[in-house]
Amino acid sequence: MLRKQAEALIGQRVQAWTRLSGVYVGTLESICGSPWRGTVRVTGILEPACHLYLGRVCRRGFRLGETLEVGGVNISPTENEGSPSYLTVLEQSIEKHRNATPPPPSSQQGWVDEAFAKALEKVAGAERRRLETGSWHLGA
Repeated sequence: MLRKQAEALIGQRVQAWTRLSGVYVGTLESICGSPWRGTVRVTGILEPACHLYLGRVCRRGFRLGETLEVGGVNISPTENEGSPSYLTVLEQSIEKHRNATPPPPSSQQGWVDEAFAKALEKVAGAERRRLETGSWHLGA
């Protein structure tokens, strides 16, 4: 998206895509820099963060009301509202990985969906604790 197009979207709903931190819907609050970047206040979640990295669970992702900054090419207008619940999106993603069609036996990628489902289950536990206590951590 061109900077001038983005300037016209300030205050409106956009989709903000990040490679590792998730996909969100939110209000474009500001743009800055060259190349330009946008600040988006999250109003909905489309996809959770990629919580598994190099075999370890990491990344918290963003929740409603939080802001994230993304490059201009990763912002687009949207009608989608997203989910208000990060936990719901996590649970949907867990089911997607559990129900994925297994790769052929000759594939070396058979572990991927199972690993992602396990990592997301751990993150969902952390999210449940956050909802109960206000603190997000991956401990027991």
